[in-house]
Amino acid sequence: MGNNEILYWLSANRAGSWAQFRSAVEDLVPRGDEAVAGPDRPYLRIRFNIQQLGHVEFFEHGCENGWRVAPPVLALSEQSNGVVGILCGARLPNLIRKIEEVADSVRREQHTGAEHPDVFRLVGDHASDLEDVAQRAGVLFQPYAPLSILSCLPRVLDLKAWNSNESPLPFGRDTNITRFELTKRSCRWVESSVEDAKRARDGLFRVTRFQRREHYLRLNGRTFRVRSQVGNYFVAAVRRRQLLRYDRTACQLIVPDVCRPPMLVDRALILCSGFLPRHDKETSTLTYSDIPEGIAGKAASILCQDRL
Repeated sequence: MGNNEILYWLSANRAGSWAQFRSAVEDLVPRGDEAVAGPDRPYLRIRFNIQQLGHVEFFEHGCENGWRVAPPVLALSEQSNGVVGILCGARLPNLIRKIEEVADSVRREQHTGAEHPDVFRLVGDHASDLEDVAQRAGVLFQPYAPLSILSCLPRVLDLKAWNSNESPLPFGRDTNITRFELTKRSCRWVESSVEDAKRARDGLFRVTRFQRREHYLRLNGRTFRVRSQVGNYFVAAVRRRQLLRYDRTACQLIVPDVCRPPMLVDRALILCSGFLPRHDKETSTLTYSDIPEGIAGKAASILCQDRL
């Protein structure tokens, strides 16, 4: 029992509450499994991973109090030497068997990783090869998936488009506040206070209350509640700080681990390869693999990182 079984359970049930998801993870992932050991709650990390891999949505429209599984889809990414299809969404063993039966014209890959279901990739020379497999297997087909996602997103300086609304800073007991510190050499969260946040004319603050995190941006003395990583890149854009680095030879996009891109940008980058970004503890970075230069440029434009 493990991460594949979690996705099977979610796929069979289609939708449910947050309590049901948490219970399923605790029941299906062995407590002694080193992959989920540590001070964090493993169900939070597994939830984030399966969401970013395009399998399940959490707390979105239609599942505000829980989750729902996305329909099975083969998400296409174009690479310099061919095309890659990533199997996303609902998954049951009979679907895997069906794809194995019909995918005789492309290369099949199955990759196991910690804290997420196996990654299934189909690799071919032409998009039409993968589209044919999707039709024969009875799953949806999404051409140019990373570009399709990125093309719908506004630049991070457009706070209204990112649903960032003016909101007062929270206060009260058990309220912990940190401030996003951005220097020429580093970016990190440092200790702060409600008083400091209220006095600041500009800055990004992270508020933790009852184990829940919220982010507030102070802008010209006004306060906006923002999505976590939108605030980071907004501050970087205003201060003209470069957070992204693109390795054209390796087709890799590298970001500081405390500045992971907003959720949909992150998902688009992940769907280029089907793999979660690699975390390097020594350099405190995340590295996304198999990122075409055009996708890297589009992501950089959204994040207002214009010197990629």
